[in-house]
Amino acid sequence: MDINEEMREKAQRIEEVTKDLTSDVTSNDGSIQVRVTPGGGVQDIQLSPSALNMNESALGEHLLSLIHYGFEKVNAEANEKMRSIMTEGDQ
Repeated sequence: MDINEEMREKAQRIEEVTKDLTSDVTSNDGSIQVRVTPGGGVQDIQLSPSALNMNESALGEHLLSLIHYGFEKVNAEANEKMRSIMTEGDQ
């Protein structure tokens, strides 16, 4: 297999193993839950009644903090999967 075929195969495998990755994160008090995907997608946000009672600024800060943390987690997982595929066969 030539290098171009090998890279195409690896790219396809990376896409397959990362396409359904998500990270679910929850605030310490359980009032906010978010689900994010690699690369910056937000799939879901759940707010409890107590979260809705927060002032706008506090709610926004909590949401952004959770989303950022979720991105860190899911991107680290995606990077590890990509690294594993890209280094297969390297000795």
